[in-house]
Amino acid sequence: MSSVEPFVPWSFLNNEDNPMLEVIAEETCKVTRKRPQRSPW
Repeated sequence: MSSVEPFVPWSFLNNEDNPMLEVIAEETCKVTRKRPQRSPW
């Protein structure tokens, strides 16, 4: 499933050590518009 670049596992987003967390979260929100405004994490 690693071939799917647009998709980011939520478990990976839970890593606060990732400086790209905010950027990835924003991009993910653009892809998954079905998600509510509230952050799952």
